[in-house]
Amino acid sequence: MPTQLSFTQYLLGHATSKRPPFFLAYTTLWTHWVVSSALAILAVEQEALTILSSLALASLALGLTVYGFFAPQPILLINALCYASILWCLMEFSPVSWGLFIFSAITGLTSCHVVISSEYTQYKREVGLHKTETKTLLTTGLTSSAILLLFALAVGVLY
Repeated sequence: MPTQLSFTQYLLGHATSKRPPFFLAYTTLWTHWVVSSALAILAVEQEALTILSSLALASLALGLTVYGFFAPQPILLINALCYASILWCLMEFSPVSWGLFIFSAITGLTSCHVVISSEYTQYKREVGLHKTETKTLLTTGLTSSAILLLFALAVGVLY
């Protein structure tokens, strides 16, 4: 009996499928975050936690831009502006850049939610999953909490 394709396998691809756009966005997000964090900690004169959380949001915006380009969902290309404004705020703090940072963080997190929910709806349709498991609800709750924590750290609410 064949095993059911998990949501992670659906998003990132598996041995018998081509790599979906989400895979490219996911690898872009992590590659950008790791490389840019190492460089920014050495170059930017701010607290490490502020740098890491801001770059996580910038990496998310860049990943969503890549997803919007390859999916194709042109509305997600607005995240390129979010990416630029987050980096601007990280390099040069001003009231204008801070306002754009808040706008960019909200736009990026909303775009992320829209992408994940649309992918999950498509996954349920293609795989034939009709019931919501407790494991899925727990994962959704933990992911939402992690996104809110990231936003709070980037904005500076928690320290």
